[in-house]
Amino acid sequence: MSFRAPGVALRREWVWRWALTHPGPTFTLAEAASALGRSPRVVRTALSGLLRAGALAEEDSTFHIVQRHVGRIAWATYHRPKVLGALALRLPTAEIESLMVPAATFTGSSAVRLRLEHTPADASEVWVYAAADRWAAIARRFDSFRWPVARRHLVNLRVWEPDPWLPLHPLPWDQVWVDLWQCPAWWSVPYLQTVEAQLAT
Repeated sequence: MSFRAPGVALRREWVWRWALTHPGPTFTLAEAASALGRSPRVVRTALSGLLRAGALAEEDSTFHIVQRHVGRIAWATYHRPKVLGALALRLPTAEIESLMVPAATFTGSSAVRLRLEHTPADASEVWVYAAADRWAAIARRFDSFRWPVARRHLVNLRVWEPDPWLPLHPLPWDQVWVDLWQCPAWWSVPYLQTVEAQLAT
C-alpha cells in the first residue's frame, strides 16, 4: 500500500514467512532473531501482527503457533511481490513453462502442476520468481511469441523478483498458497485447495 514506508511491508513479510514455515509448534524470540539476522526488537514488532490476528500466542518470549492458516491469510493481505515484468504471449501455459529459463522458480499453478504432476484446473497464467538480472534473458527468450500489439488482457506470464530471504529450492508451499490467494481468476480456487492439502500433510 502506498502509505507504507519503503521496506516496512517486506520486513514484516519475511518475518511472518519464517514464523509460519517454522517446523515446530513453538519458537523463541531469540531463535527467530538469530535465524533472521535481525534484532529481537525488530522481530517482535513484525510478529505483533500475527499475534493480533490470533495466528500466534506469546508466553515468556516463546511464541506458540496457534493457527498457521490464519497467519497465511494475514500474510497474503500484505504480500506485494516486486514486479519485474509481464508479457502477453501467443503460447499456452505448458509451452511457457517448457521454455522458461532454468534460473526462474515457478510459483502459483505452475508450481502445483510441475511439482505434483497434478492439474486441478486449466490455469491461464504462468508466474515465476527470478533475479532482476534474469528479466532481460526471459524477455528475449519469449520475444518472438509476443502479440504484435499490446494486449494487457492477454498477459499470461508474470515475473517477480524474490526478496533476499525467500527460499527458492524448493519454494515453500506456504509461499505458493499466498501467491495464489491474491489471484482473482476462478481457476485459483482448486489450486489453493490442492496446496492446502500439501500444507496439511
